[in-house]
Amino acid sequence: MYAIKPANKEFPWIVSPYREVADTNSIRVWLDARVKAHNVKYACVVGNEVSFSLYEGMDFGRTLAATCKHPNYIYIESRDEGIVFIHINEGKVLQDSILDDLDALTDALDFALTILGTLNSSVYRVEYFGISEALDKEAINNLILEIVPNNKSLRELPSSLFDSIELSDLSDNQVFYFVEFKNAVRDLADTKTQKMTIIGIVIFVLIYWAFSADIFDISEKKERLELVDDYKEYTQKILSGNSFSARLAQDFKIHKLLNRELPNWKLYKVTHTENTIEYRVIHQSHIASIRGLTLFADNYGMAILNDSNGLGLVASVDKQPIYKHESEVRLFILEELTANIIDIESSITPFATVGVKRTDAYGHWSSRELSVLLSGASNHDLLRIAAIIDGYPERYPAVFASCQSQGCSYDVSPQGILKGSINFTIYGYSFGDKSNGQ
Repeated sequence: MYAIKPANKEFPWIVSPYREVADTNSIRVWLDARVKAHNVKYACVVGNEVSFSLYEGMDFGRTLAATCKHPNYIYIESRDEGIVFIHINEGKVLQDSILDDLDALTDALDFALTILGTLNSSVYRVEYFGISEALDKEAINNLILEIVPNNKSLRELPSSLFDSIELSDLSDNQVFYFVEFKNAVRDLADTKTQKMTIIGIVIFVLIYWAFSADIFDISEKKERLELVDDYKEYTQKILSGNSFSARLAQDFKIHKLLNRELPNWKLYKVTHTENTIEYRVIHQSHIASIRGLTLFADNYGMAILNDSNGLGLVASVDKQPIYKHESEVRLFILEELTANIIDIESSITPFATVGVKRTDAYGHWSSRELSVLLSGASNHDLLRIAAIIDGYPERYPAVFASCQSQGCSYDVSPQGILKGSINFTIYGYSFGDKSNGQ
C-alpha cells in the first residue's frame, strides 16, 4: 500500500489498502484477528466493509466512490510512485492500485472492459491526470475509447485529485479516515449486541424522551403490580427521585454543544453533583476568549465557574421524574435488575463497566448503589449507558448517587476519551436482604 501526502492535507491519502468484507456476526473479534494477520495498526470501517492500513490517513478509493457523480468511474494518474488506477463499479471500489507499468495498466483496462460487458446500459466515466507521452500509446488509447464511447465521458483533469479534493467541502459520509484499531472498534457491536435489536429501540426512545415533553404519555398501560402499604415509602421515594438516564442524556448533549460551539476551548474534566454538572475547560488557541465562553453560557443557561481549579461551566441538572404517576411505579427484583444492567452494558460497550458498591435494606425493599467506571469511553457511550439504565419497555428506578462529598467525575483526554466514574442507585426487593455489602 502507499501513503501519498499532498502539501495541503494534514494526513496522507492511502492507496491500495487491504480491503475485506467483515464477519458481522462478531465484528470486534474478526477485526482483532485481521489486524494481527495483516500486522497493521489502522482500520477504516464502513458498514461491513473494512480497509486496513499501515499508516494513519484517508481512504482515497472509498472517498472517490462517495464523491464522484458517476457509479461506474475510473481514475488514472501517473506519479513517481507509479500509475494510480482506481476502478469504481456500481459505487463500490473494485480496484484501488498503483500499477508498475503499461502492461499492468492494460490488464486493468481489459478487466474494466470485461465488467462493462456485464452491464445492461451503464457506461463508465474516465478521468485522468499527468499521463506522459510515454504512456500515451495507441493500445492504451484504444482501450480507453472502448470503455468511453464519447468524449463527454472522458476528461483530462487540470490537477491531481490528491491535491484538488478539499476535505472542508465534503460531508462526514464522504471522507473516510483510517484510525487506530482500538478506536475503530469503539462504536462496533459484537454478535450478542447485533442480535439485541431492542437496544436500538431503547436508544431511539431515550433520545426523544430526553428532549421532548410527555413522550411517555402512554394511553394503554400494562398491568402493574399493586403496591401494598409495605411499599408506600418505596413508592414515594421513587416518585420523588430524578431519572439518572436523563442526567446522562443531558451530559451527552452538552458534550456535543461544547464540541460544536467552543472549538477553541478544550474540555478536560466533568463533575456530577446532586444539582449540577460542571465542565472544566482550558483554552487551546489564542482565539479563545472569556467573552465567547460567557456568551455560550448565557445562551444555554449556564454559569461561568472561575476558582482555584480554573475555568469552567456549570449546568443545572435537568431534573426529570422516573415515573409521573403512582400507577407507573414498578417493584423489581434487585438481583435480576442488577444482572440485567451489567450484562447488557458489557455487550454494548467494552469501554464502561458497572460494579456493585453497596446494598442497603429497608424492611421489605432495598437500594443498591452501582458505579459506572469509564475507561476509554467516548461521549457517545454516555448515551448508550443511559439507554441501558433507562430500561425498556418498563423504566428502571435509577437515580444519581454522589461519589462522596466531591461528586462523581471523569477526565476527558485531548482525544475526547473519558476516564472516571459516576455512581447511581437502583431500588427493588432483594432476596439476600443484605446491608452495606454486595
